[in-house]
Amino acid sequence: MKHRLFFSVLAGYVVVIVLGSAGMFLSFRQAAGREFRKYLLEGQQMAAARAAGFVSEYYRRIGSLNGLDGFLKSQLKDPHMGMGERPMMSRWMSGPGRFVVTDPDFTVIADTSGRLAPGQKLPPKTFGGPGPGLHEMAVPIEQGGSIHAYVIPSLAVDPRLPPEDRRVLETMQNGAFVSLLLVIAVSIAAAAVLTLHVVRPVQAIGGVVDRISRGDYAARTAFVRGDEIGALARGINQLAASLAQAEEWRSQLISDTAHELRTPVSLLSGRLEMLAEGLYTPNPEELAKLSAEVQRLSALIEQLEGLSAFDQGAYAPELKNLDAGILAAERVKAFADEAAARNIGLRNSVSEGFFVRGDSLKLGQVIDNLLSNALRYTPPGGTVEVSMVQEVSIEEKGPFIELRVEDSGSGIAPEYREKVFRRYFRIDKSRSSHEGGRGLGLAIAREITVFHGGVLWVDGESRYGGARFCLRLPGAET
Repeated sequence: MKHRLFFSVLAGYVVVIVLGSAGMFLSFRQAAGREFRKYLLEGQQMAAARAAGFVSEYYRRIGSLNGLDGFLKSQLKDPHMGMGERPMMSRWMSGPGRFVVTDPDFTVIADTSGRLAPGQKLPPKTFGGPGPGLHEMAVPIEQGGSIHAYVIPSLAVDPRLPPEDRRVLETMQNGAFVSLLLVIAVSIAAAAVLTLHVVRPVQAIGGVVDRISRGDYAARTAFVRGDEIGALARGINQLAASLAQAEEWRSQLISDTAHELRTPVSLLSGRLEMLAEGLYTPNPEELAKLSAEVQRLSALIEQLEGLSAFDQGAYAPELKNLDAGILAAERVKAFADEAAARNIGLRNSVSEGFFVRGDSLKLGQVIDNLLSNALRYTPPGGTVEVSMVQEVSIEEKGPFIELRVEDSGSGIAPEYREKVFRRYFRIDKSRSSHEGGRGLGLAIAREITVFHGGVLWVDGESRYGGARFCLRLPGAET
């Protein structure tokens, strides 16, 4: 389903909103009932304190409390009857002013609410359980230093609310319930908007990912946001760009490999066909050409196998401590004859004592590639120099050695200084692989360097005006 994520997230929001709101409403309902009863009880306590004076006057005039229940009920009907000087008595006995009059033993004498019959015995505790007892809630009626009666708030004896008070509480609770429904509706609407704000970009990103998975590496997300979803969108775009670049490199790799194979294979195929048809008799010079083409094919296959080993993680060098200065001197010496034949000055400015941990054959291959490139692009009469330094870097947490190969050739433009390490990349594409190499040597050299924990880069112009390649490797203990 297209909107499954939207409904799933929204359902989660709704469940949380409903459960949270229900919990809040139940808590409010309980607290409102408790506080409302407390409010009524406080009002009845004040009314009981005022009514105590009336009951005390009744006792003083009558000499007893006989007939008090009937008198109080008559006051509710007509506040001007009997002791008419107290017409406000009806307000004390109705609504929040209800009270109970008992004798000193808490036997009911009168109840303005009419719920308790005279003669009924009250328990020693109020309805609130372990709260204050009747002695604490009761207002004593004293005459001649003796307690003759108590006036007690009705709610302290009977927890049931009168109908009019119950209607007030229900009105409050119903209003709160209606407000709760409105809050839930508004919250769900806000949750839907928030869910759309989150889900729509995710759905769009999912569509882009689906297009990328089907090979459409030009697909991009259009979201510009500063949150995690924006970071995800930028990551997807970067992934698509990397895949597009990788696909371009793969196509270029196939094309360049086919081109590299086509020339020697065509040459070998043509010569073998001519030989099979007896069109010419092979001589040492022709056989040498054929052998050279076979060697080119073998070298190309070896380089491709080396790159494949790096890509698959199958490269397993023999690491050991070695003196990079001695290794560099040996490789410089190996190129001395080629440099002399090209009339190029090859200088060795490397001394011994620069120790690294690595594979001498592979590191020698890296140095050979750098020297071969320097000699290839340095004109006759030019200079190639190899030097080495050792420094300590805080960032790299220890010493490192840096091999530098500088030449007096044409140099490398800034925009090509990183591209030269790509596979099959050649600055001058018009050159054949005989003249400019196959474009694999530097790619392999960097792979070897990275495996050894080092860095290989083009460090601008050399002091001779050409290119300067730098190979940095972690130092090792002697």
